[in-house]
Amino acid sequence: MSPGFYSYFKDALKNYTNETIVVDRLWNDVSGHYTASSRHYHTLKHLDALINELTEVRKNIADWDLSVFAIAYHNIIYKPLKMTMKKKALTMLLKFYQAS
Repeated sequence: MSPGFYSYFKDALKNYTNETIVVDRLWNDVSGHYTASSRHYHTLKHLDALINELTEVRKNIADWDLSVFAIAYHNIIYKPLKMTMKKKALTMLLKFYQAS
C-alpha cells in the first residue's frame, strides 16, 4: 500500500462519506489498477510522487479534494497504445465525483 497517497485519498473521501466500506472499496479499486503487473511507471509510487509535489502548492489549489481524486484517476485506465484511455479515466473520475 502507498501510505502517502492513501492517506490523502482517505482524508478527501471523508468529506463525502463516513462509510469505511465505501472508502475501502474505492481505495481497493484505485490501488488494484495501479498495482497491476503491466504497470511500470503509473504505479502507487507515482501517485505518492504526484501528491508530494502537489502538497507544496496546496494553499493555491481551490478544490483540494478534486485534485486528489484527479491524481487517483488520471491514469487508472492504462492502455498506452489505446487513444481512449484518458477519456475512460475521466469518465471513471466523473462517475465517482457525481456519486459522492
